[in-house]
Amino acid sequence: MSANAPGYKTGYGITFKSPSGKFMCGIVDDHVGCNGRFPQNVPLAHSCGGRMSRPNTISVSRGAKAEFVNACSPAAGDDSKVLPYNIVLRVAHTQCVIHEQTGVSCDTGDGHGFTVSDTAYTLK
Repeated sequence: MSANAPGYKTGYGITFKSPSGKFMCGIVDDHVGCNGRFPQNVPLAHSCGGRMSRPNTISVSRGAKAEFVNACSPAAGDDSKVLPYNIVLRVAHTQCVIHEQTGVSCDTGDGHGFTVSDTAYTLK
């Protein structure tokens, strides 16, 4: 099943949060970013101040491999709606779905994407 993307529009763009409340994500054109509780073993990333620190965002854009970053602004706001488990939210070529067992999965339709939970992650 698919979600109605305009129904997820907020001041941040098309956004959603996971049913568990652990992840908040935003989709803009062919880019998606999620803030959340990442596994302990994620790689460090440059902070907005230039220092290496634990990332606050997982991100992917069409044409580029997914990565952990430190975004200087959130991907979504508190007014984001919950995207129910197993419902696909699609914006342009980018789509996301949340599975209770594996977490948030997003891809840009060109082989790039990610799956992330609070215990594991995969970057493509």
